[in-house]
Amino acid sequence: VRPDVIVVGAGFGGLLVACEVARRGGRPLVLEAGPAVGGVAATVHDGDYLLEPAAGSFLLPHPHLTPILESARARVVPAEATAHRRYVYDRGGLFEIAGPAAIATRLVSGRGKLRLLREPWVRTRPTSADESLRGFLERRLGPEGGRMGATLMAHGVFAGDPDKLSARAAFPAMVALDDDAGSLIRGGLARRRARPKDAPRAGLHIAPNGMAGLAAELAASLGDDLRLEWPVDSVRRDGDEWVVGGRGEERSPAVVVALAPAEAARVVPGPLAPLLNEARAAPVAVVGLGGHAADLPVPSGVGALTGPDGG
Repeated sequence: VRPDVIVVGAGFGGLLVACEVARRGGRPLVLEAGPAVGGVAATVHDGDYLLEPAAGSFLLPHPHLTPILESARARVVPAEATAHRRYVYDRGGLFEIAGPAAIATRLVSGRGKLRLLREPWVRTRPTSADESLRGFLERRLGPEGGRMGATLMAHGVFAGDPDKLSARAAFPAMVALDDDAGSLIRGGLARRRARPKDAPRAGLHIAPNGMAGLAAELAASLGDDLRLEWPVDSVRRDGDEWVVGGRGEERSPAVVVALAPAEAARVVPGPLAPLLNEARAAPVAVVGLGGHAADLPVPSGVGALTGPDGG
């Protein structure tokens, strides 16, 4: 039976796309070059020690993600309460930025905090049609708060550069607040008022068996619609179909290439390859340090980000 959608790559992006196609009643076909699913989400287990070298949590419930996980019967559980504590390393110190401690933080000066509070009354126009993340937040929050916020958001979500990330492309929901209400604070309050009173608040969730275990559960829900060690070397158009070549040929009316830009450039049709080759990706090295909690002189929490002056 011809698949409705061929998905190239069985990292989390590809698996979630395929599971959503299946949830909607379609037939996906996932083609993965390697011997395992999950991509960079290769959880490390050593006794009771667990290291996630890539993404390690989700904010749930989520309007799109929650139905996919539920349909695939993938298991997630709320993270421990201490996981909600977050820190920033900046100017030689560690600062808590979650909960009541965030109000008194010395990351932003008193003058900077006053500028943050003035945000709803500040009328500014975009400096360009596609503002950088730093440009957008400095325009809305002031130079000090904007620089800090943009750095933390860029580092925490994309491991990227706030001067090179597009605010609208990277954080469309945030920019929409300014588009709709002329203010991040006013827009956020309006969105909160529009939310049903009984709507649950999103909280941090983790996979009991690690992200690699979660990827395996998603893969299991796909059954025979997942093929491992099936490298793809070409994607081309043939009439009203897409032809995916590799260990044979597969045809479908739709194809999703869920690969890193450089990998995708090697298989997509010619006109798209140069665009993908120009895409910048942030190289990330992951170093894990484990030990007994009592022996590690660090506070409990989800982690720490490096601020703009963190070195």
